[in-house]
Amino acid sequence: MKIRDIFDACAQVYDRERPQLIPCFDLFYGTLLRQIPFPSDAPIRVLDLGAGTGLVSSFVGRQFPNATFLLTDIAEKMLDVARDRFQGSNRYEFRVIDSRNIICVETYDVIVSALSIHHLSNEDKQAVYAKIHRALKPGGVFLHSEQVLGPTPELEESYQKHWVDSMRAAGLPEERIQAALERIKEDHNATLDDNLQWLRSAGFQSVDCWFKYYRFAVFGGRK
Repeated sequence: MKIRDIFDACAQVYDRERPQLIPCFDLFYGTLLRQIPFPSDAPIRVLDLGAGTGLVSSFVGRQFPNATFLLTDIAEKMLDVARDRFQGSNRYEFRVIDSRNIICVETYDVIVSALSIHHLSNEDKQAVYAKIHRALKPGGVFLHSEQVLGPTPELEESYQKHWVDSMRAAGLPEERIQAALERIKEDHNATLDDNLQWLRSAGFQSVDCWFKYYRFAVFGGRK
């Protein structure tokens, strides 16, 4: 199955399962929010890249009530869930597109992405980071809640075991665990160090990782 088809198939249960699939759910998304360097009443423009159901945009939108958003994703059924989520609001726009093909005709104060770019090859990740940098306004930030590869095979094995154990401890049904394990066969995780270096090479300043829990990390940089 293509990535688009995989996520279209799980669109309706995606949000409900997030806290069980991400053992550090609150810190994973909360850290991203805390790194947005603007007053809460600022009329910021936000691009949510690989937005899926709009979960991250919903968090940002509550914290920044004057923000406006463009949500992009390759999976149309995922974006359909986002459209339903934000129905009646004129703050949110939607575009079905592969992140590799994104062409920004405007610039943004904040670009966010969560659990999306790891589906790309390492070469494509670097190209997308360069596009993100170009799409930011001076002083804008890119904030990335992502999963990363363990720096050694032994650590990667421990990441995987901890993740499966955490899902079971959280009560996720076994068939949903197996579905998650099937989805990750399409992942192309890169190490945190590689991601940070690619951001620097793309021109980002103040590149940092603000949170890491096994394979889940929050990192980014400023233009």
